Amino acid sequence: MNTYISELIRKRLSVRRAHLVSGKGDRRTWTKLGFSKYSGKTLPQVLFLDPDWFFWAIDDGAFYQRGALQHESEVINHRARNIKIRNNDDGAYAVEYFLHTNRTFSDFHIVSASKLGHPGGNHAVRLQSIDMSLPYQLKKYDKRGNKNFVQTMKSHLFDDKSWTMTKNRCENFFSNPIHFAEH
Repeated sequence: MNTYISELIRKRLSVRRAHLVSGKGDRRTWTKLGFSKYSGKTLPQVLFLDPDWFFWAIDDGAFYQRGALQHESEVINHRARNIKIRNNDDGAYAVEYFLHTNRTFSDFHIVSASKLGHPGGNHAVRLQSIDMSLPYQLKKYDKRGNKNFVQTMKSHLFDDKSWTMTKNRCENFFSNPIHFAEH
């Protein structure tokens, strides 16, 4: 019986993951970076590898006047800051971000929007969507916070924090507008 249940759960997760990274909708070809330590990678890949670097590059103007890359960076910058919470069309859920005492990113949870804040929650922030820029906004060059963020986000979106984000998976996720709020 245990094997049967495990197999059902595995199949359900596979279907959910396939839907999340199917790339249906906005079919986009992403430009490879021709500079930086991420040369040869696309912006969706960079966001799952090192969101801190991406948001630094946005602030630094690294994509300005770089043709298609400038447009792609604007699109993906907006999308990375407005990722929808799964199964939340009615707005019943919110993202509660927890901060360390030094105000760096610690973790986040999807919570009932009507639930009161975390007890002793003076180190928590609530938003209506997942915002990949939050660790960067709290502290520039917080590599540990960004790594924790990406793992937590993969856990919420794909039910597995260690799920490998291939080039295809990264690009398909950021190409599909169904994953993003219209703010």
